[in-house]
Amino acid sequence: MAHKETSSAGGNPAKGEWKHPAAAFAGQAGRQWNLWFLPLGLIGPIIGTAVWMAMIVIGLWILKIMNMALQSALVTMLVGAVLNNLQWFLAFSLAIGYLDFFSRRFQPAGIYLFPFSNALGATFSAWIVAWIFRAIGTMAGVSILFDIGMALRANLLIVFAVFLVLGALAIDAHMKSRRDWHG
Repeated sequence: MAHKETSSAGGNPAKGEWKHPAAAFAGQAGRQWNLWFLPLGLIGPIIGTAVWMAMIVIGLWILKIMNMALQSALVTMLVGAVLNNLQWFLAFSLAIGYLDFFSRRFQPAGIYLFPFSNALGATFSAWIVAWIFRAIGTMAGVSILFDIGMALRANLLIVFAVFLVLGALAIDAHMKSRRDWHG
């Protein structure tokens, strides 16, 4: 009987072939992150928020250093606005972190938290885009950009509601497809 060697592409590694331990997680993006923060329980989102806030502060520090040479009023305005609204970045990060934690921790009921989490993320992103449009419109003297930013900022509640409804419809469609698939 002949000995058959297989490669890692065929399943088991061939004799003498080294297989990386993380290969078991191939194609599962974010799995290592979850393995780190989920066992930490309720403190995991706080640690994630601290890491994210540290990255924001380091990024602002780098922008300030670069702006010493550039002398850009827009960069100065951007850094000032982010520093003045750092509490909102903190609140957003904590809210998304805990929504993500609870949605993963309490399966399958946690799926119903995803529309709220996505709506919150979309609203926060729209708030940032509105601020950028207003800032560029003010700095460049383009009134249409300023007006778009003001209109978007005035309609943040509508943005939240639209994304909440879209998320609920997506869950409904997902549940219907699961029922159809599983019988």
